[in-house]
Amino acid sequence: MQVKVVAALLCLAGCDALFRLNDVSIPPGDGGADTLGDLDAPIDGPAGLCYGHSFHRFCFQSVPTGTITFTQVTKINTSTCATSTMAGEINNVACVFSAATININADLIATGSHPLAFVATVDITVNAAIEVGSHAANSAAGPAANGTCTGPGIDGVFGTPAASGGGGGSFSTRGGNGGDGSTGGSPRGGVSPNAIAANTNIRGGCQGGNGGERLSSGGVGGSSGGAVYFVSGSQIVVNSQGFVLAGGAAGAGGTADGGGGGGGAGGMIGFDSLSTNLIGTVCANGGGGGGGGYYTGDGSIGNDGCASRSINGAGGGAGNGAGTAGGAGSSLAMPGGQTAGASSTAGAGGGGGGGAGFVLETGSSSTSGPVSPAAIQIN
Repeated sequence: MQVKVVAALLCLAGCDALFRLNDVSIPPGDGGADTLGDLDAPIDGPAGLCYGHSFHRFCFQSVPTGTITFTQVTKINTSTCATSTMAGEINNVACVFSAATININADLIATGSHPLAFVATVDITVNAAIEVGSHAANSAAGPAANGTCTGPGIDGVFGTPAASGGGGGSFSTRGGNGGDGSTGGSPRGGVSPNAIAANTNIRGGCQGGNGGERLSSGGVGGSSGGAVYFVSGSQIVVNSQGFVLAGGAAGAGGTADGGGGGGGAGGMIGFDSLSTNLIGTVCANGGGGGGGGYYTGDGSIGNDGCASRSINGAGGGAGNGAGTAGGAGSSLAMPGGQTAGASSTAGAGGGGGGGAGFVLETGSSSTSGPVSPAAIQIN
């Protein structure tokens, strides 16, 4: 398959930075874009040839042409697909596939440090799954996952006889706090950071906090979902067999008397077009928190957000013995991550559930398929 891969600068309206295009052959199957070498650095040029509205704009040296059609499962490593940077703004780098028309007819699985983007001057059609979420089972983090987040201590803490759970990651909504360990509310569970407003960065959500340690380690917090952005000059269609998934990973269960890890928040999915038609599934839910441990054994891992390509909320992992269960991740019905229960005896607290990510839209939109969280219209 012959495609154009572009290192592009994401910028506000009025962008006048242009980039060279490179023809790159991407082999199908497991090779994907992670076999690419460095792309050209940005060059200066006259303003124009920019696509997208005020939230994000992608600028090119020449008009993207031709058709990109993905026909076999492809793995994309965005860390090597895009290497150009704007000084001090590493989050404003993306791995961009550009053409006149883009057809996604086979599953794409993306990881790496930069967001994934598709820019078409005409149409984008999604007939398969685009996976930018994170998964606890194989520790795979989606592209641009685990964005910078600030707030109080999200990790659980040491306690006697048992530790507390980590807080769930936050993004468009707040994650749930970790469960208190031991008895009497001490030690307190990790506190999830406040929700983050949508801004001009394409980025993933916040990672869940780690569970507190006791006899052994606490559960590791889940990574957030990653980020993917679509820009089209005419229309974007996610058909009934199409999926765009940016779920946060589950928190791991705490080992002996260790607190459960918090679930990761959902990621970011953006649609920028004159017309967007979402018939298939679009999901950026948070992951479930891990269960708290007990001296008799370990807590269970939670469930990943958007598991089984569904918008149903991710359940938290079961606690062991007196350890408490992890909080559920976000869902359409419950947009925020759920706080894990406090232990009423000598068990460890579970991890909090991850908060929701973002689904962003510009232009005219029609939604008949399952979408979680609810899409936000931006200018």
